[in-house]
Amino acid sequence: MNRRLIGKELLRPAEERGPNGRRLCRYVHCNNEVPPGRRTWCSDVCVHQYRLQAHWSYARQHLRKREKGVCQVCGINTRPIKSALMKLWKAAVQIARENRLHPNLYHLEAYRTLALQYAQLTRQLTERGFHGFLPELPRSWRPRKAWKTPSDLWEADHIIPVVEGGTHAPSNLRTLCQPCHKQSTRALAAKRKKHRAVAG
Repeated sequence: MNRRLIGKELLRPAEERGPNGRRLCRYVHCNNEVPPGRRTWCSDVCVHQYRLQAHWSYARQHLRKREKGVCQVCGINTRPIKSALMKLWKAAVQIARENRLHPNLYHLEAYRTLALQYAQLTRQLTERGFHGFLPELPRSWRPRKAWKTPSDLWEADHIIPVVEGGTHAPSNLRTLCQPCHKQSTRALAAKRKKHRAVAG
């Protein structure tokens, strides 16, 4: 389901009033009136709960703080791996920026050393099922936006899938490393295919 639609479902109409004539908190799961000094929400708690369920980036941020990039299935900590990748990437970007007119950055020993280390690490990660990074560093300077920043190596996953009635509540979210998430998604797809075959 579209998270924008979910966000709208979680919002109470602004014109609803409480017994004292004050606006009710916009978060549908709260029946408190908005206190003086506030306009839409009764408290920061309601804002937090709404954002967790309506904004995926906010939910991921919350999950990052709660589980710190540790996969809840296999137990791998993705943070040090991402940190090693970022360290090589940042050092390479710095050298490339300082030598942006050089026709082939691989002719620079410092850059070539970083590029080999980076390629070796990304090859190992790709073999293990990780993705979201350049497989090797560019040979010449290009604008910074062409240098794809390595993404997180974990995914936010629904414990009970939304298609099976799960919610976007924080208690139904967990951290999975990319390989475990891929495996979980495949298993869900196979399960749904089997159910469709039985039903059809």
